[in-house]
Amino acid sequence: MALLVLALLGRLPLTMTNLALVLLARHEGLSYAATGVVAGTFTVAAGGAAPFIGRTADRLGHARVLVVTAAGCSVALGLMGAIPGRLGVVGMTALAAVGGALTPPIATIYRAALPRLVPADALRGLYGLEAACQEAVFVVGPMMIVALIAATSAPLGMLACAGLTGLVTLGFAAMMARHSAPSRVTGRTGAVLRDRRLRAVLVTYALLGGTFGGIEIAAIAGLEAVGDKSRAGVVLGIWAAGSLVGGLAVTRLWHAPALRRLTLLLPVLVLAGVPLVLTATSGWVWMSVALTVDGIAIAPTIAAVYELIQQISPPDALTEAFSWSIGAVVCGSALGTVVAGWLASHAGVEAAFVTAFAFPLLSTLWLRAVAGRDDPRRAVA
Repeated sequence: MALLVLALLGRLPLTMTNLALVLLARHEGLSYAATGVVAGTFTVAAGGAAPFIGRTADRLGHARVLVVTAAGCSVALGLMGAIPGRLGVVGMTALAAVGGALTPPIATIYRAALPRLVPADALRGLYGLEAACQEAVFVVGPMMIVALIAATSAPLGMLACAGLTGLVTLGFAAMMARHSAPSRVTGRTGAVLRDRRLRAVLVTYALLGGTFGGIEIAAIAGLEAVGDKSRAGVVLGIWAAGSLVGGLAVTRLWHAPALRRLTLLLPVLVLAGVPLVLTATSGWVWMSVALTVDGIAIAPTIAAVYELIQQISPPDALTEAFSWSIGAVVCGSALGTVVAGWLASHAGVEAAFVTAFAFPLLSTLWLRAVAGRDDPRRAVA
């Protein structure tokens, strides 16, 4: 349990940093377009470098990679907070790229270590618990950085992100040093993708990520349309709370194989997305109700994805496999954000909320298509 707590705390700076970058860039007078470039660079660099970092961790050892990435990321973020006025958009973007690329792989290392640390029959519950609790982290992190910057300043907020990243990662690294297995990894980064079952799950997860990015943009647009934009934090927090409840309840009560759970939960997300279209301009209360229903299925679905990746991937390349899942969901979320933003601008809020069921529908159709081509004896669950 201590490892889970540290793994969740290690994700806290990441959830704070994305928003801190936006607030720092605006504090320095950058335009919204330039701010988007800075924040987007951090996210893309984190997702793009994750598989390489994960493979390196499998090869050189988890604790060693955690220490190096913690140092590099903390220095990059610390420089942004210490001398933001001297950097300009080019300097901030460059440091955002470095900080993103060196984001400590805490989440992937934790998930990869679990099969060695707990009995097989406990994995499902722990993956579900982690998927549920990370929703709370994504609520608390932005709230903390907003409160901190409001009380101090945007540069100090970025310095806090840098310090917290280093401190928590080093604590997690110290604990992992006692649990890391000897490395037996050979070959190049990306070799794990030769398994078409893993590729199928990653595409499924990427399409699911489109739902996350799409709903976030659509919800903000819908609230702004009815004058409730100030409630955005509350509404998105309620969405995450629904996911937290679902992750704790569903994974405890439902013990079907991971593939079966995933194939049934994806259509549930399709159906749960329909009320969001109907409540798009009904105000924050009805939108919150619809998001709660949608959220209940999210964490159990993510937990099923984690479990499938663990079952499919070679034990000595689990960190890299989970790292590819981060890249997949980041890319999918970015696509959903772009699609929902375009629809909100050109076709209305209701159209933007179509992403809430369109992406899960595509994910469902894709998974069933590839599952139908596989030999049942090679099933992933």
